[in-house]
Amino acid sequence: KVAERRHIRRCEVQGYHYMRLMEHVRKQQIVSTDAMATGDKYMSKRSSRSPVGEPAFLPQFVIGDRTFSLIASACYLGIMCWKIYEDRSVNGDDVYLYLRDTLEPYLENHQFGIFDNAKVQKKDICVIEMERIFKGKYAFISPYSPHFNPVERVFSLIRRYLRSNEQHAVLHPVEALNDACKKYSVNGTDGEVCGEFFNLYENNYELAHI
Repeated sequence: KVAERRHIRRCEVQGYHYMRLMEHVRKQQIVSTDAMATGDKYMSKRSSRSPVGEPAFLPQFVIGDRTFSLIASACYLGIMCWKIYEDRSVNGDDVYLYLRDTLEPYLENHQFGIFDNAKVQKKDICVIEMERIFKGKYAFISPYSPHFNPVERVFSLIRRYLRSNEQHAVLHPVEALNDACKKYSVNGTDGEVCGEFFNLYENNYELAHI
């Protein structure tokens, strides 16, 4: 990863309004979905987004000499499902198929989806599918605000696992990625650690209902 400092266009007012929008949603309802993307076009970039004055990190990752992308969805109990792509970034069609074929079977009626503002997730075909599978109960986080998307912190656990098992990851990267996701999955040994990443929404709900 390459650490840099750069100003971003995050608007605290937009963040405030987003959290007001989410006042009725408890952490037990939330399904957080995002992608770690990669590819030659993206790997050549040496800047990313962060709060003003804080280090910005590339969202891509490399294992050995191979690049990967990952779409994952997490709830407060852990990762619900995921899909791995090698040597390319994730596009809108990938997101649509992931929503339709991978995520939908795991959803329950009470769940509320939150998504990043990435262009690939806001393509018409994706938004229509979000509307269908979540029955209208979903929202896009405010721009430049990854701290509102719990799955971002789940990704940090996956990266940590890969670093801790570097030799295995380099030799068998797809297997290692799957192992990492399974470890922090709903049925995994450490899925419960994901719960704290959703506390922001529970605190938001409780403050709104004092």
